[in-house]
Amino acid sequence: MISIENLKNKKISGVGRNCDLVWIAVGNIKEAVDWNNKKKLKSEYYIHIQTPFRLVKNNRIVISDRSIYQPIVGGDWSQPNNSTFDSWCKKSELVGRVIKKITVNQIGDVIIDVDNYTLEIVNLVTDKEGEVWRILSADCNEQHYVCLSKGGKTVYEYQ
Repeated sequence: MISIENLKNKKISGVGRNCDLVWIAVGNIKEAVDWNNKKKLKSEYYIHIQTPFRLVKNNRIVISDRSIYQPIVGGDWSQPNNSTFDSWCKKSELVGRVIKKITVNQIGDVIIDVDNYTLEIVNLVTDKEGEVWRILSADCNEQHYVCLSKGGKTVYEYQ
């Protein structure tokens, strides 16, 4: 069963986004079957983030969730490759770096130490229900490990 521990000592193999969902690919690239039952090359694991985050190096914020909403050309950040975050992803400093340590607190905040960087994922979901983050495997048949906020209470479950 997948857990946060699966990510330790694995290399980050990619970073990107689908609209305002940020994904971080972790581990070796391998052949896996996707949802359409087609074989694809995928990373071993993925972290999906749907809450505020920031990447810090030397006490400086390198990139954050706010960068998703800063368009490069025109006013539509939702278009692929049209945000400050998208530009950063193309030259991401995280790709190829190893996850050294992961800490999750009781309210769903995550601190991921990656070489000289720290990724801080912050749960700000309060009285509403919603997904904060999830970890999934390249194997589409394996359950996901999900952090949810339900009425202000943080819940971890497999889905």
